[in-house]
Amino acid sequence: VNVQRLKQYLGKLILYPLNKGKPKAHETALPQGTTTIYPTQMKTKVMPVKTSYIREKPRPIDDDDKKFKVFQSLRMARADAKLVGIREKKAKQAAEDEKKPKKAGEDEKKSKKEK
Repeated sequence: VNVQRLKQYLGKLILYPLNKGKPKAHETALPQGTTTIYPTQMKTKVMPVKTSYIREKPRPIDDDDKKFKVFQSLRMARADAKLVGIREKKAKQAAEDEKKPKKAGEDEKKSKKEK
């Protein structure tokens, strides 16, 4: 949705050429016989952001709603989003470690570290 809105905005945007003789592809070419472009001043919102929010109807509060911890769930969601890359990296590393053949002394070293 945002990409579509930005493309629409860039389509309406007027970029003046730095060099009048050689306008670039993204810059507005001046019409023949004119030296400047006079765009009109808009007094309304240029491109209003449309929200697609659907309001829920009121309903009675049940036991699940009372037990639900909103702050805790939001905090966990933020932490999960933050740690996605790290967890993928660890999973990839663990998969590579399983594929590698283990040496004879590695199991003994790991068991000593765990104790």
